[in-house]
Amino acid sequence: HYAGGSWTTTRLTQNGTPDLAPVVATNGSKAVVAWRAVSSSGPSVTADGVTQVNPTNFDQKDTIVYKIYDGDTKTWGSEQTLYNGTSGSVKAIVAEMLQDGTAAVAYTLDKDGSDNTTSDREIAYSVMSAQGNEVLNVEATNDSYLDENPQLAAVTFPTDTDGEERFVLGWYTQQAVAQDGAEALDGGSDS
Repeated sequence: HYAGGSWTTTRLTQNGTPDLAPVVATNGSKAVVAWRAVSSSGPSVTADGVTQVNPTNFDQKDTIVYKIYDGDTKTWGSEQTLYNGTSGSVKAIVAEMLQDGTAAVAYTLDKDGSDNTTSDREIAYSVMSAQGNEVLNVEATNDSYLDENPQLAAVTFPTDTDGEERFVLGWYTQQAVAQDGAEALDGGSDS
């Protein structure tokens, strides 16, 4: 963290596996850091005896973990699992925090784990309380379209009479257009 004109660094993990794609969000006194914790089974041998190494094939583990920083006590909470890797591999991750310390992490899942297909990419998100406990975990999409590039924002809508700050989640989706162009952008008719 940066304070008083200088940086203080803290190592967040102590393991022998890759940690990738960290994202950070803060409200000024608390912060959340989430990242991918991954591992691979290593090189594979093809039928013709050729050894192939794919350093981005995280077939053993592809999870999202997080830690919460409390600026008042200047301490990091314990590492917690946000996504356990059972629904697909992680392709994108983003974080945001409300002023009360509630945090959200949104991510893209590749349901079949293959880069050759894109129609199985889905958006999911998790919300954590200001104390760092996961309170909500939702798969926002479940369709046959490409869904990717989630973006989060903390917003107070001017028309809300309660003045409550809320998360807004948006993402890119690619839907099929019917061949004649006259069908709605809902993937075409069923006839």
